[in-house]
Amino acid sequence: DEGGAFIDNAFRFSLLSLASIELPLQWWSSIEKRRDVRSDSILFMANDWHAAMVPVYLKAKFRGNGVLKNCRSILCIHNLFHQGALAPSTYSMLGLQDKHYSVFDHGVLGSSFSPEVTQRGSFSIYDDDEEDYEEEGLAAESEPGIFDGRERCLNVLVAGIRTCDRIVTVSSTYVWEILSRRGYGFDFGLSEELRKRKDDLHGVINGIGDEYDPSTDTRIPFNFSAEDLAGKRRCKEALRQELGLESAQAPLIGFIGRLDAQKGADVLLESLPALFEANKEAQLVMLGTGDPLLEQRIRSAQQSFPSNLRGILAFDVDLSHRIFAACDILVMPSTFEPCGLNQMISQKYGTVPVVHRVGGLNDTVEDFNQKTRTGSGFTFSPCNQQKLLETLTLALTVFENDPGKWSHLVRTCMGINHSWKLPSLQYDLIMNWTMDTKINQEGERE
Repeated sequence: DEGGAFIDNAFRFSLLSLASIELPLQWWSSIEKRRDVRSDSILFMANDWHAAMVPVYLKAKFRGNGVLKNCRSILCIHNLFHQGALAPSTYSMLGLQDKHYSVFDHGVLGSSFSPEVTQRGSFSIYDDDEEDYEEEGLAAESEPGIFDGRERCLNVLVAGIRTCDRIVTVSSTYVWEILSRRGYGFDFGLSEELRKRKDDLHGVINGIGDEYDPSTDTRIPFNFSAEDLAGKRRCKEALRQELGLESAQAPLIGFIGRLDAQKGADVLLESLPALFEANKEAQLVMLGTGDPLLEQRIRSAQQSFPSNLRGILAFDVDLSHRIFAACDILVMPSTFEPCGLNQMISQKYGTVPVVHRVGGLNDTVEDFNQKTRTGSGFTFSPCNQQKLLETLTLALTVFENDPGKWSHLVRTCMGINHSWKLPSLQYDLIMNWTMDTKINQEGERE
């Protein structure tokens, strides 16, 4: 709630996980089913640390005692920044014997990630021989009021990694990043644990739903398609009127996301003076909430650039759709991004993404080549003010000076298939592999 994490989160999420496993057993005893499912083949999909106790309980309380012995589990990691780090004193809330304590014991939280690391050198998935960086920076998230980072902790996500049958995360590049020894810190101290499970670790990019379709979207004022972009131009004019921006032929840039260290809003804000000095008619719309300091910086920037900037400090799904539909460019200077959805949504709406070449952004946005006219956006690395400005300037130059190339790029973006069809097939294959996992009498993987 507004006061932060609940002090009994260890109990709350352990109860959720335990109830999830016991649900099939309740089917067995119910009047409607009356069927013994204790030997059924059942797959549990546990998402992030909040459900990471599922594989722990499955091994400790069930499979090891001959119950649900044909059940398997997959741990899906969406963001290693969130690990469920708890104080050792909370172990009694988990309902486990002392012999299982070591499964959770991990030491202090990893604090290797720093935005400055991604700002210092170019990111490349092919250079894995450089020395590890040793940076103090943004630490993995702990539970406020529960773990203060000065002692060894119980790490729920680590426990899930150690006990699940297989692991999935949300892009192929992110898999490389969290296994890498380079020291970017995207692993938040868990690369060693993950390297032990690298043969069981898979990257599957997320898809987006059918509600993100500019030809049918009821949240935007005018519908459009790749064959007829007139509606997009009308959406652009409508958003400008809504936000009190002057009508112009100039490009409209959007930013949609949390205002925190991950999403790079600070890098974007630092770039604004130079951006608007070089592109006096360019306009930027920022939508999001988060860090109070970043919110205040947006308010101040809007006062400094009243003709160029609008900051909407809110979580507004309807407005986000209108921004996707209206803007020419969506900027995503994320310092790290396991998958990211906004770049895929923006492409669907013909809004060209300008992204930091990292994680799922690297997997879904191909840098535009003006000679061959291939690509689906503009990418940059490292993530700093200079590179962001250079790339935004390049995108704006193409927009303003070569409408033919820009129109081709817009239609290329809109033609990309970001549905769940391929990811669902990949998940189906991984699930089949998981169900084939052999376990011993103790319920452990062979």
